[in-house]
Amino acid sequence: MKILFQTVLCTTFLVSSAFHSSAQTGQEAYFDLSDEFFKTYVDESGNVDYESIVKDSKSLDQLTSIISNYDLTKSSTAESKAFYTNAYNILVIKQIVERYPVKGPLRVNGFFDKLKNKVAGEELTLNQTEKEKNLYVNGDERLHFALVCGAKGCPPLANYAYTPESIESQLEDRTTIALNNGYFVRDNKGKIGLSQIFSWYKDDFKNKGSNDLIGYLNKYRTNQIPEKTKIVYYDYDWNLNIK
Repeated sequence: MKILFQTVLCTTFLVSSAFHSSAQTGQEAYFDLSDEFFKTYVDESGNVDYESIVKDSKSLDQLTSIISNYDLTKSSTAESKAFYTNAYNILVIKQIVERYPVKGPLRVNGFFDKLKNKVAGEELTLNQTEKEKNLYVNGDERLHFALVCGAKGCPPLANYAYTPESIESQLEDRTTIALNNGYFVRDNKGKIGLSQIFSWYKDDFKNKGSNDLIGYLNKYRTNQIPEKTKIVYYDYDWNLNIK
């Protein structure tokens, strides 16, 4: 009986350890798997190959499973920021893939504020994942250029994952790319045409080392915008950012 008990105890320990190791491996692999996913399905212009993901959703399913139970209790600010940024972009794609074909996210009722996904143990909408868990917690306006809502009017989606080690430089890169993108920031006959993101979230760009919005833009732009240039906001394009 003693030998049998020890055998059972040992087997239970090994199974438990294997499960724990597997869970750890999945979490530790999250950033690598996310990077592979974005490199595979997102082109350099930020468009997504939704049709290919629909045909083979294994990598998406694996990532959403990791996202659902990701343990952030001991995470650094950098890890948390990178986790939620990737998670948001992946879950946008997931919600579109589940309803594909669809012409854009606004064609789905409650796409941002009603549909929920499990994220690090919590049931969250995309709006909650974006704002309550990342954007406003971190107070980082550059996230507006990294969190991509699945529409052509968004800043271009990165074709790589954000990582804890590189999140700060990556956010600088994405902000620079967006603010030098002729589609996103438009020269409109002597006026500057800006995405409605700058109107909807204007308070997020205040007190960021610039006296005004043009000053903020010029921190990142190669071609500087004259200070007194009039700003206009063009209509947001909610059509799907499909490859």
